[in-house]
Amino acid sequence: MKTAVALYDAFVDARGAVEALIASGYESKEISVIAPDDMQRELSEEAESQSGEVKKEEAKQGTGVGAFLGSLAGVEAATIALAIPGVGPLLAAGAVGIAVVGGAIGAAAGAAAGGLVGGLTQHEVPEEYARLYAEAVRRGATLVALKVEDDEAARVKAMMDRHNPINIDARVEQWKAEGWTPPQASPGALGENEPG
Repeated sequence: MKTAVALYDAFVDARGAVEALIASGYESKEISVIAPDDMQRELSEEAESQSGEVKKEEAKQGTGVGAFLGSLAGVEAATIALAIPGVGPLLAAGAVGIAVVGGAIGAAAGAAAGGLVGGLTQHEVPEEYARLYAEAVRRGATLVALKVEDDEAARVKAMMDRHNPINIDARVEQWKAEGWTPPQASPGALGENEPG
């Protein structure tokens, strides 16, 4: 099994990726989405600034982050709002989201992104990338993840890549140029291949 992961600056792109995965036959409860809680406010403000009643009506009908994540919810995929030390308030759905909650509850106060990194590493994401993904989410990105058989990973990643994902390697270089220093991974975590 492999976990395909993609990050998106715009929630609408993340939603497009999730909808494409569902249309291709994956069940919503198999897909994990982790989004900053303040994304809901941003979507509402965007809808309010649009001229035309259609956008405002969509906002009233709950097409924002919380409503969308709620539509993914099932027994294994409850939508959860939580605050993770070092990351901030998040909305999470899916197996990775549940693992994040468990890690956040067990993490020591002030452990930067411990719950998110732990949740991702539990789902076969190398720690080096899990830390980078956690940093991207902390900075406002939405993460979409789906655990698949190895032979499905390339197809799933290609579907995700059609929706304007963040290039994490380029983004890390941008952060470094701004003075950011990558967190240290646990011994043995570096040098593994990027997931799906």
